[in-house]
Amino acid sequence: MRVHKMSVEEKREKVQYTLHRQKNRRHIALKVGDDGLIRVYAPTYVPLSAIEEVITNHRGWLKKKQTEVANLPQPLAKHTYQSGDKFLLLSQELQLEVYENASRGTLCSKDGEKLIVKAGPRATPLTVKRSIEQWYRHYGEELYLGLVKEWIERIEEKPAITMQRVKIVAFPKRWGSCTQEGELSFALRSLMLPLSLVSYLALHETLHLYEFNHSRRFRDLLDHYMADWRQRQREMSTLRRQVASL
Repeated sequence: MRVHKMSVEEKREKVQYTLHRQKNRRHIALKVGDDGLIRVYAPTYVPLSAIEEVITNHRGWLKKKQTEVANLPQPLAKHTYQSGDKFLLLSQELQLEVYENASRGTLCSKDGEKLIVKAGPRATPLTVKRSIEQWYRHYGEELYLGLVKEWIERIEEKPAITMQRVKIVAFPKRWGSCTQEGELSFALRSLMLPLSLVSYLALHETLHLYEFNHSRRFRDLLDHYMADWRQRQREMSTLRRQVASL
């Protein structure tokens, strides 16, 4: 795949974009990323003039998408893993406080609206980061396991797959997954979402124990147990940039 930084002039205004040439692609595709940048994907044989014509014809759509992205909730400032740093947990903002202790180990805990890390004198920001992530994973596994068990108790039929394990994974894009072995995984970053959306994710993956595919029956089950699941899904989409990474 070849990548080029390009621009096309449209009514005296240059449209900046990145062109990705792909051998196996058949059609031109336009995408506006969460960074607001335009990316164009095109077959290797398509001339530049044809690509620029597509961009010109979709100028209004591109501007609309860039405006939508610009209005998305912003992520927190880049983490320093030092006292004063901010984190999100179930949409609640937590302030990090790092204390030095005499022991070599590092311990993370939550106290009201504070995230407390007690670390040894030689602890680095990476040490603090790992401690926080470990705490989030433990918290998330307990939270999701409880929610999944609650949904299983409420669902009025026998599952096709028995739930074996719930774990937290650093998925970069997806929110969760369910295997045919009954292992349910949820994204680490999902713990930044409001509890109502976490509950939706728990239901979504739990229902895959009953209907493995995203079939009509799967959607019917979602409708039955959470009538507003589509609204929650849309809300997750609007928060995607804010919770892009823990």
